[in-house]
Amino acid sequence: MTPTGLSASVLKKSEKSRMIIETALEINFDCYVPNAKIEESDNPSNVWRQGSFKFSNEIKYKRRKFEFRALTDFLKIPRLSFSSQEERTLARYDFYNRWGFLTGSNDYTKASENGATFDKFQIDLCELNEQRLKGQLKEVDETKFTTPEFVNWTVHQYEASSLSLPVFNPLDLSSALYLSWFFGSKELAGMRTCKHFLEFGPKSGCQVVFAPSRKDKKYCCDACKKASHEKLNPRKRRSKK
Repeated sequence: MTPTGLSASVLKKSEKSRMIIETALEINFDCYVPNAKIEESDNPSNVWRQGSFKFSNEIKYKRRKFEFRALTDFLKIPRLSFSSQEERTLARYDFYNRWGFLTGSNDYTKASENGATFDKFQIDLCELNEQRLKGQLKEVDETKFTTPEFVNWTVHQYEASSLSLPVFNPLDLSSALYLSWFFGSKELAGMRTCKHFLEFGPKSGCQVVFAPSRKDKKYCCDACKKASHEKLNPRKRRSKK
């Protein structure tokens, strides 16, 4: 994962001055992405595999360097309270085919984590992120989320100089996702909550949180924008009928 820019600044003056540092670091992780067909497991007798995805035939992976975009894709997966089970399962399947299984860390992993494990991690991280974006996050249960330990240093070449940066080596994708979320305040600060969700609540297909492509973008997608306008202007909607 490419290191972010390095800067240090005092963001807010109070009676006790605080120094807030935004620093560059490297997350060194290769995603193990399925390179063969995967399918949802249909074995209800195995509790530990319920809702997991497995390879249909041969186990085959391709490696892909971890990027911050993996985190934003993960946070966009629709939650059950906002969508159908089918919609969420398809989004999860798509995530696996782009970034791999959460617990995958080698070329021999036969299947993903089960559905309950995936749901718990994704929902908890989404809730933490929403609290963070609202400035309401104060503490995190470290029994649920563990930050990988610092490993060593690497040299990154900037325009005018070289600088040694700390390197973290997550053991699996879930650790890489949490680490990028933990240190990604600068990137996450640019994310926005969909206006439709703020005004009218959950809607099928709504991303809830998204990275805007323009400064004035208020909705995550055209469907949410259209739905909001129809709710705000019900007469126009009836007149079209």
